[in-house]
Amino acid sequence: MKKRYFFLALIIFCSCKKYHETEVDVPGNFDFNITDSAGIANDGRSALTLHMTKTLTAKPALKVIFSTNKGILSADNLIFTGDAANSFLKVSQDTGFYLVKGMVKDGDSILFQKTISFSLIRALPDSAYMEPNRTISRMGADTPTIIRTFLKRETGLVTIGTYLSFRSYQLSLTNDTVPVGRFEGLFNNYSKADETLNDIKFYSDTRNIDSNRVVTIEAKTLGRNGLPLIRRLSLRYK
Repeated sequence: MKKRYFFLALIIFCSCKKYHETEVDVPGNFDFNITDSAGIANDGRSALTLHMTKTLTAKPALKVIFSTNKGILSADNLIFTGDAANSFLKVSQDTGFYLVKGMVKDGDSILFQKTISFSLIRALPDSAYMEPNRTISRMGADTPTIIRTFLKRETGLVTIGTYLSFRSYQLSLTNDTVPVGRFEGLFNNYSKADETLNDIKFYSDTRNIDSNRVVTIEAKTLGRNGLPLIRRLSLRYK
């Protein structure tokens, strides 16, 4: 049992670095590999290419079977066209390890089997948006400002579970940021498949708010370029 856990841990460790392969093969007859463009991410739309190849000496009319634990295959049961059989794997929109298997069968006999395990990078957003239900509020009002937040990518979708941090502040006479107000709905609030987050509520009922100054609400996350992605909106009071 201890050996089993050791080898499982080793596979997971290697998968974080590169493709990890295990195979049972008739030497020289078949090969299975996966190709992708550089930087492919879990964006729910990009596709990896699955290649199964054979030598000219291999028996004709063999079945090629692909399977995966994540994503969607364009085809999972094929025969060779010439010396190759190809399928496409549309990647998932969430994180985790992929286990993709390629198999060649002659009837019920398995002639070749190879599993490739890997993980992809997160699909980070190019932009973030906040849509408040109002931009002018009454000081100390019990009715909150409701803010809808969503993320977007130029290509593909943002990976599920992307987090945004929020803060609210006013600028003092010395141009320092002074935290004001309070939020509801920030706990465990991550992006969903449609790239939205749950609505959050901002209350302006803390005593240190200056009604003559603008309140800035700031949302922050990591953008696709690896730099902080920041969006701000302003609330005024009457």
